[in-house]
Amino acid sequence: MSVASEGLDVIISSGTTLTITLLKDRRNNEIVSVRVERSDFSDIPVGSILKGRIKRYHPSLDSYFVDVGFHREAFLQKKKGCEDLKIGDTVIVQLQRREDYLKGAKLTCAISIPGRFIVYLPYGNKVAVSSKIKNKKKKLIQRVKEILQSCLEEGEGVILRSASLHAEAEEILEELKNLRSLWESIKRKAKTSKIGVIFREAPLFVRIIRDNWVNIKEIIVDNPTVWEVLIDYFGKSISSKIRYVKEINRYLGEVSLNQIIDRILSKYVWLKNGGFLVIEETEAMTVVDVNSGEGCGKNLEESALKTNIDAVEELARQIRLRNLGGIIIVDLINLKEEENRNELMKKIKELLSEDNVKIYGLTKLGLLELTRKRDGESNTRILSEECPTCEGRGMVKSKECILFLIEKELGDYIAKYVKVELEVHERLYDGVVKLIEEKNWKDWVSIKKVWKEDINYYKVLPL
Repeated sequence: MSVASEGLDVIISSGTTLTITLLKDRRNNEIVSVRVERSDFSDIPVGSILKGRIKRYHPSLDSYFVDVGFHREAFLQKKKGCEDLKIGDTVIVQLQRREDYLKGAKLTCAISIPGRFIVYLPYGNKVAVSSKIKNKKKKLIQRVKEILQSCLEEGEGVILRSASLHAEAEEILEELKNLRSLWESIKRKAKTSKIGVIFREAPLFVRIIRDNWVNIKEIIVDNPTVWEVLIDYFGKSISSKIRYVKEINRYLGEVSLNQIIDRILSKYVWLKNGGFLVIEETEAMTVVDVNSGEGCGKNLEESALKTNIDAVEELARQIRLRNLGGIIIVDLINLKEEENRNELMKKIKELLSEDNVKIYGLTKLGLLELTRKRDGESNTRILSEECPTCEGRGMVKSKECILFLIEKELGDYIAKYVKVELEVHERLYDGVVKLIEEKNWKDWVSIKKVWKEDINYYKVLPL
């Protein structure tokens, strides 16, 4: 994702059930990325470090299966650092992919601990450069390499992050010292701990700020707990950027948080020329169908090219808004002329090259094949659930999502000292009662259970 010199604002809205982190590009006042996580942080984040025990070795996969305290044994490929393990050995590993109801977690022995300026590699034995850093910054890269190379101990390595090129030598070396100390404490804990997590990676909203530090101009939060976590993690360096607000929608531009969620969950996305995308996530892949609207060129071929380019521009945006990962297949409008196919591929590479997307090209049927590295569940998976009425053939907003929206709307009224009556569908009633009790809002909110065909129905009525 290319960001102009104006930079990014980070907007974090957190409730009892969900925390939503949005990146807004100051250049055009547009939301360019959305990430959702559960506020109870019950999911163990990718990047967490665990102590495991080797349970078995599978020769045909050349891999180990490891007990790390999850429901299923986790998968560890036999690579450098993991070559000589035996059944019964304990090992320090890092989580690469969380387990789900179909597959176990994936682990690695190649430990990496990220900071704002560098990624520390205890066994890396190299000074590498992030792929996000452009080659034209060779002098800055060399400066940072020289700072670090004289301070690295035998076997250690680092990866330079974009922010390191703008940091003082003292800041970089201080971070190296802190990350090295953290690794030593992890190893000490591993000696006395049982199987399981020995270092939990930071919450997603912290990682987003850490990864985009160099471009961030302002951080806006609406939850005091999130504020405290950020101050504790980043210290004084964040104090000039962070701001606490009670009403988050006014900082989102022309859309509300509710509208953003609705757009993420919609399978239809309209294009500028009247065409539209149909986006559907399945277990195996995400499928995108491109449909033309009114003619936007001199002939059919030119209209198809322009519609395809508009579709790819919107797809690049939707990938970030929905956090799509894995295999993505796009059914583009077929182009007959080789020159137009080449022009379209050039545009595709230009738009998608910075989003961890690997482009495999166009098939003879006009299908665009992509893969994108998974980074947790997609936003759609977290914000929706199988419809209980149609037995899984459709999706509705999840209870967590609806409770988050209810909490935000009630909070706006209570901040103005206005009592309300809340009508809710019976499937939401127990969750709402629990929410009101946890927030201590009994004196401000009366709850009325109703039955509606819309199972996500709720309405806030001022008294």
